[in-house]
Amino acid sequence: MSILQFEQALERIPTGAEHRLYLFVDGRQLPPYYQSYFPDEPIVESAAVYLYESDEEQSPYLLAVDDLVKQWFLRHRRGAEGFFFSSSWSIETLAEHFRQQIQVLSPYGTTSYLNMAHADVAWTLLSASCHWFWQPMDQVWLPTSLGWKVIDRSDFEPMVEFELPLQLTPVQWQQLSHIAWQSLLEAIYHHMKRHFPEVLFQQERGDLWVEAHAQIARQKGFVTRQDQLNYFNIIGWLGESAVAGEAYPDIYKLIHFPSQERTPTQRIRQAARCAKQYALGV
Repeated sequence: MSILQFEQALERIPTGAEHRLYLFVDGRQLPPYYQSYFPDEPIVESAAVYLYESDEEQSPYLLAVDDLVKQWFLRHRRGAEGFFFSSSWSIETLAEHFRQQIQVLSPYGTTSYLNMAHADVAWTLLSASCHWFWQPMDQVWLPTSLGWKVIDRSDFEPMVEFELPLQLTPVQWQQLSHIAWQSLLEAIYHHMKRHFPEVLFQQERGDLWVEAHAQIARQKGFVTRQDQLNYFNIIGWLGESAVAGEAYPDIYKLIHFPSQERTPTQRIRQAARCAKQYALGV
């Protein structure tokens, strides 16, 4: 295993006929690769892992890599939104393999989506010699939060066999929970930077401000990524007083009072719609 700087990693990621290289992308953080980016180039092989998507869970997806795909990812990534790996498997076989483990078990028996295309999540499983995750891979290039890691299958043999569905250990569960939280905070920060920059840049420490409000939203039951983005949209449209005070009674009620008729997701979605209507005067 080696840890590389960006330029070194770029040179070490092979492309060419002698290598079957794939890119696994976290669809929640990086929009799909569209052929319209490169209309004069051959169509890129791709495959989504989820057969059905929801507003809450966008599918991770696989891309067959050439130089354009590699440059596209390296240009658009902000953090650990995906990783490269070499494999002898076809892209359809890979997608079917990863569909077997869309959800994993916590140490307590509850199910959770596995954000399998996130580089830090992949590193957690690969470094534990997880046979199921390593099975289709020969070499892996991961832009983790600690830097680029280049790892070979042979360095992690013998593999540890796991039954499906994969049940995470307490340590792995803690690690993946931390990764998920940090990934959420990054997504919120970039969402505010893109859509409400004037609100974000009023803060002395935008990252700490985002985390503080995300904690409050989570305590009120708004736990999914879209829930959190809707919560921050309210702040973006109307200011912090709209989520903390009673300046907008209907929004205040939706945020602060649980309902038997509506889920937290439905409540915060409706609150965000109301906030936008107030802001636009419609």
